[in-house]
Amino acid sequence: MQDHPLGLVAGGGQFPLLCARAARRQGRGIVAVAHKGETDPLLSEEVDQIEWVYLGQLGKLIKTLKKAGASEAIFAGSITKTRIFRD
Repeated sequence: MQDHPLGLVAGGGQFPLLCARAARRQGRGIVAVAHKGETDPLLSEEVDQIEWVYLGQLGKLIKTLKKAGASEAIFAGSITKTRIFRD
């Protein structure tokens, strides 16, 4: 496992789960920032750490990744357009 975990900013759909599984197969630790109402709760079983946020909580997202020591991050999954204007 690498020293620094991979940050995974997760939206909806299966893509975040697929990314987490692929990173795990490569021996990566994973810290996920998941979006409430979008991200599949099963993601919590595929990662080492997960923090749930609402859309727009960029400060919390960055703080979570920094605190975990993530030096790289990927964005995976979708955010529905209606949620962008609702939350």
